[in-house]
Amino acid sequence: MKKKLLVFALFAGINFSANAQIPEKKSRAVVFKFTESWCAPCGTFGWNLGNMVVDSIADNGYYVNVMGSSGDSLNANCWSPLQNNFPLTGYPSFVVNDNKISEFFVYIKDKYEKFAVTVPLASPAGYTVISGSSISVKTKTKFWSDTSGEYYLAAFLIEDKVKAKQNGQTGIVEHHYIMRGTMMADLSPWGHKLASGAIPANTEYTNNFSMALNSKWVKSNISVLLVVYKKIGDKYQLVNSMKAKNSTININEFTVQDNINVYPNPARDNFYIQIMLEQASEIMIKVYDVLGREVYNIPTTKYKQGENKVYVPTTNLPDGSYNILVVGNNSKTYKKVLVMKK
Repeated sequence: MKKKLLVFALFAGINFSANAQIPEKKSRAVVFKFTESWCAPCGTFGWNLGNMVVDSIADNGYYVNVMGSSGDSLNANCWSPLQNNFPLTGYPSFVVNDNKISEFFVYIKDKYEKFAVTVPLASPAGYTVISGSSISVKTKTKFWSDTSGEYYLAAFLIEDKVKAKQNGQTGIVEHHYIMRGTMMADLSPWGHKLASGAIPANTEYTNNFSMALNSKWVKSNISVLLVVYKKIGDKYQLVNSMKAKNSTININEFTVQDNINVYPNPARDNFYIQIMLEQASEIMIKVYDVLGREVYNIPTTKYKQGENKVYVPTTNLPDGSYNILVVGNNSKTYKKVLVMKK
């Protein structure tokens, strides 16, 4: 049995909208892997190298696969001008921000870790809303210091766990963080122009992006990467990046299911999410605070048929109310838990 949850979903959406656009004074690199599904080296040493970056990059930045001649199901809509911005010599090519790096993990890691400890000139932030067959992003970009020049904000749609063939791998495999493309109607990978000329410190710019979603894309695996660029001559230099926060899905898509419970509630040291399944299913769980910030998550995991108990520690959760999102099998369920340690 399912019941529409309108009031709570609307409340959650308001919290996301009001609080998610907060630029963070932190530098994050982007590791672009220019690759193709027909490329055997891309599926052997390039595949392994990409997985090493995914496993190690953490909060130092983001990893993105960019394809352009692998068929419509994998190609980025803006791959050509994006690729032409870099001095590529073949596939696979790894580019950290603007620099092509030798295909050795130690050099790639060194580059993004060094960038991550620099003081950013500017930082983007944003939140996404998926409604039906479209996605929209509201953004804010803040410049921390005085500067001048021509600056842009790009929004790239990224899909994780895309299942497709890859030369060098056997059968159908999962491709991580595939760039679906720019969210600009003109397919420009550089996005909206923020400013041209002098920019005083603490200046902020707001921009909106939107894009239609392909029916074959998995919404729960979609994210938006925001990138600030500076144009120098005919080239674009990466300034900083940030993944947009995932906000609400269309209110009508939120449901409460009677087969999901949270206990104890209020919780002290931990709580459990009890999930009853009619069949084995893959489920993703996220916990948000009242400001809509993600504070805990359990990646997509396959759970067995019948009763499943998911343990959630409250060690890093201050006292307060939290919203739990359970996503699986085309259903989305919200539950609420109160943390009271004293």
